[in-house]
Amino acid sequence: MKKFNISKKSDEVLIFQYFLIIFLLIGLVLVGTISILYNFESKDYLSRLKLEQQVALKLKKEIIANNFEAIVSDLFYLSRQNELSALFDNNTNEIREAVSREYLEFSRFKNIYDQIRYLDEKGMEIVRVNHHNDQPVVVQNEELQFKGDRYYFKDTFRLNSDEIFVSPFDLNIENERIEQPLKPMIRFGISVSDNKGHKRGVLLLNYLGNHMLESIRKADELSMGNIMLLNSDGYWLCSQNSEDEWGFMIKDRRNKTFPARYPDAWKQIVDIENIQIYNNKGLFTASTIYPLREGLKSSSGTSDAIGDSGNYLTAKEYYWKIISHVPLKTMRSGTHGLLIKLSIFAIALFILAAVPSRFLAQTIVKKKIQQLELFHSANFDKLTGIPNRSLFFE
Repeated sequence: MKKFNISKKSDEVLIFQYFLIIFLLIGLVLVGTISILYNFESKDYLSRLKLEQQVALKLKKEIIANNFEAIVSDLFYLSRQNELSALFDNNTNEIREAVSREYLEFSRFKNIYDQIRYLDEKGMEIVRVNHHNDQPVVVQNEELQFKGDRYYFKDTFRLNSDEIFVSPFDLNIENERIEQPLKPMIRFGISVSDNKGHKRGVLLLNYLGNHMLESIRKADELSMGNIMLLNSDGYWLCSQNSEDEWGFMIKDRRNKTFPARYPDAWKQIVDIENIQIYNNKGLFTASTIYPLREGLKSSSGTSDAIGDSGNYLTAKEYYWKIISHVPLKTMRSGTHGLLIKLSIFAIALFILAAVPSRFLAQTIVKKKIQQLELFHSANFDKLTGIPNRSLFFE
């Protein structure tokens, strides 16, 4: 009798072939599933990142606006002091000392002003309090300077008494040189008049800009983005790299601008108030800040120690750009951890799938053998192994 038979070796080869097919199919399913999950999570990550950067910039804009409001309030308060009015009527040492004491205590309390000063109608400093070594100091008469040739005096003196001048955000200049170490400054000025309505000079507050810049840098620590502040020409006022800052005033930094480094992004940012750009440099989130409200005036200023402003600016012309930049490398690192976790999970499942794949392959092969045995017994003679009539007639 000839028996239908498949060798053990043939069984194993067949089982391995089915195992390989099943195992690879499971692998393809896992890869496809992981790809879909990763793509979904990446899009969700990008959406959350975009929202986070928008919120961060909104908070910074509010802080800057609140700072300006507080400074304007201080300026109006000081311009209406009785001591200053008394000085207009009688410019004596005693009254000047009284004004100096007021400015001294005010400077100590606020701790944000580098200088508080009153200049007469010619631009000569009459009272001045400096912020020196974290302490306010009254400047002696012999050290007071003539500032009538500075743009901020001229631009303030021409205004009405209910208007306030806000200078460009630049570096402080002392004795016709940029002060070292660099001292970022915004000057707020108001013209002051006596009881008869005659202009008697200007009151100036030199706001220490580092207070505002530090608040921006602190936000940088909490954000994935590098937060920066630019003037309307694209020069850095605040940057992750301090060597990039103040290029419009420091000659050997004149070529260090945002437009030069990121020309494609700047072309879109410059004319749009709020925008997000995702390109091969990463994610840029930009917003426009208009510090001047109604009643505030400004000018283009000048980078020279003395001179006139190039032109006067409206509220819409005086603006900064606050930008968050998340480099592409940083963005990829944010999703890299997720990719690793998903990959480890997929590999673990892939390895675990080996046992059921082997079992399934054995089951399939066993079923195939059983089907072949049934076919053989139905169509071949059990004793001779010769095909029977049914198979013959087929």
